[in-house]
Amino acid sequence: MKSIIFIFLILMSFFVEAQEITEYEKPIDLNYILGTIYWDDIVIKELSGCNVTILKQSDPKRTPEELFEGYGGKLSNLIISVNNKGEFAYSDLYFINGIISPKIIEVEEDLSQKLIKIRVKFKDKNFIEMQRIYEINALY
Repeated sequence: MKSIIFIFLILMSFFVEAQEITEYEKPIDLNYILGTIYWDDIVIKELSGCNVTILKQSDPKRTPEELFEGYGGKLSNLIISVNNKGEFAYSDLYFINGIISPKIIEVEEDLSQKLIKIRVKFKDKNFIEMQRIYEINALY
């Protein structure tokens, strides 16, 4: 009986099509995003019910020419991935676009409200330092 099952599995493997790597439909956008991420400035925070990963991305395409007159500054985006822990993992992806010189100060969770709070220090358009707390839903 075992030999019959083994032979069946071998024959079935010949009829299974091999998966091919295909090119992403919009390679320019994906290449742009991956090519402008600051890979040495990644924030990873493990919380009680989920994990948070924050990537900082330079965004020269969205930077107005007159904003950084006199030097080559660029606006930044934060890409935030929140994924739950557990057997059936899933995730949400968030973007904070068009900020100047962002720095992640703190990532914490508010269990009573099921929120993740991300405190970010950045500069406004007049280059005055500010802080803001962004709240996103936690995945539990």
